[in-house]
Amino acid sequence: MALKSIRKAKKMSQEDLQDVCSRVYISQLERGLKNPTLAMIEGLAEQMQVQPLTLMLKAYSLKHPHLSPEQLMQISIEELKQIE
Repeated sequence: MALKSIRKAKKMSQEDLQDVCSRVYISQLERGLKNPTLAMIEGLAEQMQVQPLTLMLKAYSLKHPHLSPEQLMQISIEELKQIE
């Protein structure tokens, strides 16, 4: 759903992402039937002109609606500080 949401916000079709993978595979990703690799996320994000983290953050915020994207970012920032 995150992929579809960002794709539509960018006014892009599934065909616009075909440089990364087939339209059928994009459809499967959008319906949650397939899980993308990190390389796939990077390629899709590049095609949509967003950061890969934006795509992942949108996916996690949809999965955890009680946390805003800002809250998820803050949690990640704090975790990164703890492991540096």
